[in-house]
Amino acid sequence: MAYNIPIKINNSDHDKSLAITKAELIKNVTTKKGLHYCHECNGIVKLYPRKFNAGMAKTLVNMLKVETSRQDLLDDKGYMDVQAVFARIFKVNANRLDYSRPKVWGLIERRERLWEEKKMKNPPKVAGMWRLNEYGREVAKNHIRIQKTAVIFSPGDVLVGFEGEYITIANAFKDPFNYEELINKPVEGQKGGDTYDCDKKSDESDRGKAE
Repeated sequence: MAYNIPIKINNSDHDKSLAITKAELIKNVTTKKGLHYCHECNGIVKLYPRKFNAGMAKTLVNMLKVETSRQDLLDDKGYMDVQAVFARIFKVNANRLDYSRPKVWGLIERRERLWEEKKMKNPPKVAGMWRLNEYGREVAKNHIRIQKTAVIFSPGDVLVGFEGEYITIANAFKDPFNYEELINKPVEGQKGGDTYDCDKKSDESDRGKAE
C-alpha cells in the first residue's frame, strides 16, 4: 500500500528521521481540503501525536509495585492480568489509565502464546497479560527520562518516532509530588518492608535521555 512509509525507530538522529518520514508521508498521498488520502485505497492517512500521560504513569508505578510486593499475582513468567489485578488491588479501571499504551514507548511487554503452549489441554492465559521490561522498570523508578510525545502513523497505529521534551515519570503528573505519594502508598496484601529503589523527588533528574 502507498502508506507503507519507511519506519525508523531508535535512530540516533531521530529528529531528522522523523522529518524525513513526514516528508515521505506527504509525497505518497493526495491532499484535499487539508486531509491526506492514500493514492491506492483513497483512505485518510495521517500522523498524530500521542503524549505520555498521568494514566500511563500510574500504570507503570502500579505494575512495579505489584511485581515487587505481590508476586503471588504474577504468572510463572512474571506477567499479570492488568485489568483484574488493578480492579482487585487498586480499585481502578485499567482501561481508563490507557494501560496498554506504554507499549508504544517500549516500556511493557504483552504475553504471547508459546509454541509448546498451543498443544496444552489447558494453556495459560495470555489475553490481557502484561509485564514491565527492564526499560519500563527504570522509567517507573524515576531513574531515566523518555520523550513525552510519540508520533503515530494511521492507519495501522504504527510508531514513527518521538519528538519534544524529555520527561521523568514524575513529570507526567500535574504535581510531581503525586508520584511520591503513589509510590509510597502500600499495596493491598503487602507484607511490608518492600522498597522500589526510586528517585522519589527527582522530577528534574538528568540521569540520561532514553534513545
